[in-house]
Amino acid sequence: MPELPEVETIRRIVGPQIINKRINKVKIYHEKILANTDSLTFQKELTGGTFLSLDRRGKFLIFHLDSEKRMVLHLRMTGQVIIENYEEPLDKHTHLVISFDDGTELRYIDVRRFGRFWLEMEKENLDEISGLMKLGIEPNDEKLCGKYLEDGVTSPKMMIKEYLLDQRIVCGIGNIYADEILYVSGIFPGKKCKEITTEEWAKIAFSIPEIIAWGIEADRMTPEEYKKRKGKDYSNILGLRAYGRNGKPCRKCGSRMEKMTIKGRSSCYCPSCQEEQLKSREDLLEFGLSLPDTYQDTPFSDTNWVLVRHKKNKKAFLWTYVYEGSLRINVKVDPEWRDFWRNTYESVLPGYHQNKDHWNTIIVDGDVPAKELKRMIMESYDLTAPKKRVSKKSD
Repeated sequence: MPELPEVETIRRIVGPQIINKRINKVKIYHEKILANTDSLTFQKELTGGTFLSLDRRGKFLIFHLDSEKRMVLHLRMTGQVIIENYEEPLDKHTHLVISFDDGTELRYIDVRRFGRFWLEMEKENLDEISGLMKLGIEPNDEKLCGKYLEDGVTSPKMMIKEYLLDQRIVCGIGNIYADEILYVSGIFPGKKCKEITTEEWAKIAFSIPEIIAWGIEADRMTPEEYKKRKGKDYSNILGLRAYGRNGKPCRKCGSRMEKMTIKGRSSCYCPSCQEEQLKSREDLLEFGLSLPDTYQDTPFSDTNWVLVRHKKNKKAFLWTYVYEGSLRINVKVDPEWRDFWRNTYESVLPGYHQNKDHWNTIIVDGDVPAKELKRMIMESYDLTAPKKRVSKKSD
């Protein structure tokens, strides 16, 4: 999906090739790409006119006409804009062609046809209907700082990766550059906004313009290179440090990069440089409840004890409570692994108020990595799970 650096590359390459050229003809092959008008009106408004400039706002391209109207384009997932001579054959997925008086053509290609054009019409607010009005600040805006990002949080439970994709905060950041920003900042993509410290917000604010500027520079190419690549194969791919690198070694520490899914979007990160943290009871309960067929329970008069149980056999596999000022959890453990955990981490102790041969208590103080905490909780889940009945077959 083209993000701000790719859209800026298009603006820089395409702009000089269309400015001050008379539009002789407009042909639309799929009217679906027109968001707020029909083909005839679109053709009538553009034919005979001239593009005076080409601007960008976030991931939007804004074409300024000599009629003082604007044409807005959002490429969405697979949109491409190229300049060709009229003799060149059309690509199979060409949906719009704007022909100029010098024999060149602006062609819009889109395999999935998700991209949209808006044309400024009377009695319509183009900024409102296109979404331009809702966009946040640009990544290079002087207003961008840690406090600006922190103040923009409306849902504290939202994960930071999801927050960076919100175009109402900082526009132009997509899945690729969000991964890169968090990698450089050393922040786990699934970390909740409410858990981001003031120092971490400052790191993110510093990284955003740095990474976007790098993307723009990495995408730099000549018009000839752009034409050869059909406006889609950009130069930054080889230099990406996080996005798409699942299973590959981290460029900083050499650890194996991992991938997770956040709101349907893949996120690549380094488990060492961007270590996940489980420090709150809420996080631990949320993980326990993410396992199949479980529910939360507060069975005692002392509400300090909050448990997660299996629905079928009612057995608790995760006990959470505060003792001596520290958050703790109890998990069932295989006796073969019991002493391994206790010897590896000082925060893992014999089970408090439970059978010390089969249960461990973990003081949640950051000593045990989140990955290992999850592993122990899942082991407890498996050890307490309902036994599957084996049906006897008759001879």
